[in-house]
Amino acid sequence: MRGVQIANDDGGLDLDDILQLCEKDALRSTWRCRYVEVEGAAMQALEHAADEGLDIPGAEFLELVAGIDRTVEGDFEARRSGASAPWLLIRAIDGTSFEVYSSDRGVLTHVEATFRDVSRAGFADD
Repeated sequence: MRGVQIANDDGGLDLDDILQLCEKDALRSTWRCRYVEVEGAAMQALEHAADEGLDIPGAEFLELVAGIDRTVEGDFEARRSGASAPWLLIRAIDGTSFEVYSSDRGVLTHVEATFRDVSRAGFADD
């Protein structure tokens, strides 16, 4: 998958800002989280889901994301119904940037058009 990196130097960007760009597809997806470190009311639920490797339905995932005040670390991976490979991977890095990888080029184009400090990321192999 190709990807883009969004700098978050001022801390004003968070996971929900990115998910708003593809909300309908995010709702229809199943989510899996890894390496999660977040702050906010949803902290325990998301960290538990990551630790247990749980699949989270899209509506529940978006509800949890609404309870995040700050995303420090984490991989947030979306799969469409019946698909074995993810169509979207959002990776939070040290609270300073997000990488967005997708097999849907439209998502990446939308990210590039919406956020100001965007650069190309490499490929996601996982």
